[in-house]
Amino acid sequence: GNSATLECTITGSPELKVKWFKDGKEIISGHKYKVKLKEHSALLKILTTDQGDTGDYTMEVSNKVGQDKCTSSVTVIDRAVAPVFTKSLKEIHANIDSSAILECRVAGSVPLAVSWFKNLMELCNDEKYELDFCENAASLRIRALSQSDGGVYICRASNLAGTVETSGTLHVKEPPSFTVKHESQDVLQGSTVVMKSAFTGSAPLVVKWFREEKELFTGGKCVIQKDLFSSSLELHSVKPSDSGKYTCQVSNDAGKVDCTAVLFVKEAPSFVMKLEPSKVMKTGQSLTLTCKVQGSPEIQIRWLKDGSEVVSNYRNIMSFDSSIATLEIARCRVEDSGEYVCLAVSESGRDQCSSSVAVKEPPVFNLPFKSAELVRGSDFLLEGTVSGSAPFEVTCFFNDELITNDKRHKVAVEKDTVTLHVTKCETRDAGTYQCIVTNAVGKTSCSCQISLKEPPSFVQSLEDTSCMVGSEISMKCVLSGSYPMTFIWIKDGCELREDEHVRMSNEAQSTVLNLKNAQLSDTGKYVCEVRNKAGTQRCAAMLTVTGLSHACGSSLWI
Repeated sequence: GNSATLECTITGSPELKVKWFKDGKEIISGHKYKVKLKEHSALLKILTTDQGDTGDYTMEVSNKVGQDKCTSSVTVIDRAVAPVFTKSLKEIHANIDSSAILECRVAGSVPLAVSWFKNLMELCNDEKYELDFCENAASLRIRALSQSDGGVYICRASNLAGTVETSGTLHVKEPPSFTVKHESQDVLQGSTVVMKSAFTGSAPLVVKWFREEKELFTGGKCVIQKDLFSSSLELHSVKPSDSGKYTCQVSNDAGKVDCTAVLFVKEAPSFVMKLEPSKVMKTGQSLTLTCKVQGSPEIQIRWLKDGSEVVSNYRNIMSFDSSIATLEIARCRVEDSGEYVCLAVSESGRDQCSSSVAVKEPPVFNLPFKSAELVRGSDFLLEGTVSGSAPFEVTCFFNDELITNDKRHKVAVEKDTVTLHVTKCETRDAGTYQCIVTNAVGKTSCSCQISLKEPPSFVQSLEDTSCMVGSEISMKCVLSGSYPMTFIWIKDGCELREDEHVRMSNEAQSTVLNLKNAQLSDTGKYVCEVRNKAGTQRCAAMLTVTGLSHACGSSLWI
């Protein structure tokens, strides 16, 4: 246990180099030995001797021109040295359920006795503790750590020369674990959600909340509260976009745990594509009403018409697929007109949209305009009746030119009757008249011919003439005018009748009066009167029959 110093005096030149050997092995200056060269003295100091230092020590001195050595024997006498800890116990940390090892090193005269204590109770080898002391190293292994294993441990070393102790503290840390985990929730849009978890573990505990992979912090509608062994997350006025995985993570120096739950925010139904505000359909067509609605959970679709639910049948076909709601009505009728409402309902709310549907019949002429022949200067009225859905738009054309209302023309429609009134017709009013009736779903038309009746007009009139008794007289008139014409022959104010002496022949535009064997009594004023629906015309001539003549039997045309 004492130190020992070996010293030699040396001389020589040039510079001297010194080496020390023990039992032939070179000694290096360190924690055991100190080697010095001071002026003409070479020293070797054994700092703390023990039995192993007994042996032959040799000093070798040399320079460029030679070397020399000397040897000395050292014997270390054994004596009792009190123990001393060359390595003390330290403060250590270990996790619960794991193992912990406390270690120290001790020096001193043998025999050395090492013992371990906790709370003044000596520890011994058993299932819990494993004690070991080998080559001056003492260790204590503690298995299956619990919180009660934490505390101050003492290692005591003793021999005949004395006793020494070292102490160290064991901190048993409990990793966090959840005692209450927050649960998955299905909530309504706009509600407040509270997620709460409770946990145990050694302080300090660090708590974090995440939505998916993003950490949450208090702010806005998010409020995080933390207590010693619990934490809660509050979300106010949640929206469908808040749906997702929410994780509570708890950590300390001993470990980290997390638990995850799913938040599903039910979305009240809302129409992202509404029904057309209004639709006009033609009878016989198929009506299709389509809209798109989003929301969750499952949405139920109902269709209403004028407040009454539409029942599915062979004409009313309803579907709801991929958020698209459809109502199809085959072969529309007028009675299918009305206000249609699509109602979307779920446990999270409802929404609706509507469409005003008008099913109309296209116009059809039940009684078209009729062709007519009219008298110039008269008024005429063209009238027709139509069926179909009002309102109607009426346009009339004359020889393909639009007729506008003016002083002489008036186009009107009242209920199902269409009229065209023309006053004081003129020759230019004769021609083709067309009426077109239109509504929202179709159109129809009719046409007629209007012609004017012309009063009779003499192209060839009677002329005054004379003849001899016994002659044959023919009087002829040629006329123009509208058919049919009626011809009357008058003599001296009396209408003539056919007999064996008088003959009348009429054609479309001419009339002939024949007098056979003219007599003096046939002398007089002859009038041809012609009538049609447009008027009456007359022409007159004087016939003079004179006495016998040699030219009797001849014919005379007037």
